[in-house]
Amino acid sequence: MNDQQIMTLLGSSPNEVNRALTYLQKKMKTIPILRKWILSNGGNLQDFEDVAAEAIFDLYLAIKNLKFRQEVSIATFFMIIAKNKWRSRVPKQKRTVLVDDNSFLERQLSEKTNLITDESKSDSILLSFNKLSAECKEILISYYHDGFSLEAIAHEYGIKYQSAKNKIFRCRAKLREFL
Repeated sequence: MNDQQIMTLLGSSPNEVNRALTYLQKKMKTIPILRKWILSNGGNLQDFEDVAAEAIFDLYLAIKNLKFRQEVSIATFFMIIAKNKWRSRVPKQKRTVLVDDNSFLERQLSEKTNLITDESKSDSILLSFNKLSAECKEILISYYHDGFSLEAIAHEYGIKYQSAKNKIFRCRAKLREFL
């Protein structure tokens, strides 16, 4: 089954949707690759099954809600979703540096207080954001709001990882200019 056939089935009757989802779960060529990747990155079979099921559901929603733009194959998009889901499950202790609890709480409180008391700052940021090019808006939303990795953004735009990183940096710099 090719990508177009899958997309057609996912937009059809419930029986056809079930047929497409079953195909994705059992026959998609990236399923064994994902299994190997999760197992080699500290996961187990239950982790693989959970991540694969969640990623297939998210893929279905992306196609149904017209968020999948066919710039990459369904298999590639599935892998991007699945890897991001797995990465979000990795224990945060492995990714963060522990800080003194008091300084952390003080910093969090200070940040929240600043956000609450300075609503005009939010308006200014929103106005500045709207001045950005459509591409910058899309990239920043994908990265910061939707949580896409640089790798996923690079795939989506058909560019190299470093180029995606540079685009995000330039878009942030442009946003700072407008502020």
